[in-house]
Amino acid sequence: TISAILVGLIVYIILVFFFSYTVDSGTLVNDPQVLLKISFLPELVIAGIWGATLSSAFGSILGAPRILQATAKDKITPKFFGKGYGALNEPRNALLLCFAIAEAGILIGELDVIARIVSMFFITAYGFLNLSAAIENWAGSDFHPEYRIPIWVSLLGAVACLVVMIQLDLLAMILATVILGALFTYLQRQELKLKSGDTWNGFWDSVVRYGLIKLKNVNIEWRNWRPNIILFSGGSYARPYIIELGKVLVGKLGILSNFDLIENTSSELLFTKAEQSVKQEGEEDEDDKGVFTRRQECRDIYEGMEVIASIYGFSGIDPNTICMGWAKHTKEPMKFAHLLKRLNELDYNSLFLNYDDEKGFGDKKRIDIWWRGGGNNFSLAATLARFIISDDDWRKAEIRLLTIKDKLSNTRVLEYEAKRVLKTFRIEATVKIIDNQDGTKGRDEIFREESE
Repeated sequence: TISAILVGLIVYIILVFFFSYTVDSGTLVNDPQVLLKISFLPELVIAGIWGATLSSAFGSILGAPRILQATAKDKITPKFFGKGYGALNEPRNALLLCFAIAEAGILIGELDVIARIVSMFFITAYGFLNLSAAIENWAGSDFHPEYRIPIWVSLLGAVACLVVMIQLDLLAMILATVILGALFTYLQRQELKLKSGDTWNGFWDSVVRYGLIKLKNVNIEWRNWRPNIILFSGGSYARPYIIELGKVLVGKLGILSNFDLIENTSSELLFTKAEQSVKQEGEEDEDDKGVFTRRQECRDIYEGMEVIASIYGFSGIDPNTICMGWAKHTKEPMKFAHLLKRLNELDYNSLFLNYDDEKGFGDKKRIDIWWRGGGNNFSLAATLARFIISDDDWRKAEIRLLTIKDKLSNTRVLEYEAKRVLKTFRIEATVKIIDNQDGTKGRDEIFREESE
């Protein structure tokens, strides 16, 4: 087959050079019978045309019904066309439809018009074959052809088909593109599950691998920092509010890994494999929004969280933040305190949600950032506030920067520093300095008053 293709390619190339040196371009464009006029034996030209026509016709009339029958069996086209007859399962119903389409094209009488559209479909098929070969060659783990073509050759063929389509007939190309786009949309809505496998899985695996290799060698600037959060939800249904907070924090740019840990003190292993990656009804929506849930059975909750925080992640997209509920009623405060110390040693940003069941998140109209006047925590708080206000529900929320003035503080210095850091992070916020020089109020009391 390859030899036949190469011979045909050589013949076509020779013809191109022959016409370019023996016939002027005006004649080639305007005279459809130029071959008959310049040939030594015009009868051979007619015989060649008949041979090529019959070859294409027989190939189409034999191949098209079989393809239609196969698509009917895959539930793409009506089941009626999938029925076969005889020992060879002849697709008579599909053949009748193909015959009707071909006859309709003949009866139109304007073969040049039909040729414009048909040529586009053929060239499109060639282009997608080249593109598919390139994708399979790059990402397909089970793609092992006997004759392997370099990826760049396949891509070059796909681009060449596109250029030829534009040069031949732009209007016909647009029409063919619209028809193929409508067919693609229809097939997507059918949600077909074929046994042949899906190359896109391998394609995305290769894209992720390439991205990880790139990210591994890139130093992330603070302006490009994105939250990659490990969330210990304690159960997606038991604490849906912490899942909601996690989604808001990561937005459309971050990554949220939700660990639902189930304690089993009788387990001999810290983690068991059987309960991992188990989905419950409703969790598919979380995955679509960038929440990756993993249900894990472990011997001890606090030990499990420590191990996950120590080893979870991948080079290039290592987690940078831990989010969990504040353990107000824990029966093991020493283990909780040890976990906090360990998270600090691992250099995680730690976020703890102290949720009010009655008030919830309120009307989502205000975000308060409490600032001591120094330290590195403000950069994290300001960055997270930017992610929060990018959410539709929080878009109109007012950001307030609050700081408490004591005896050693200077109002002008505090105000200057507050405005400077807000400008650095490009955040519009209201600065409020709370005077507590006499020390009559404790911090907890001030927090409660300002949060009312």
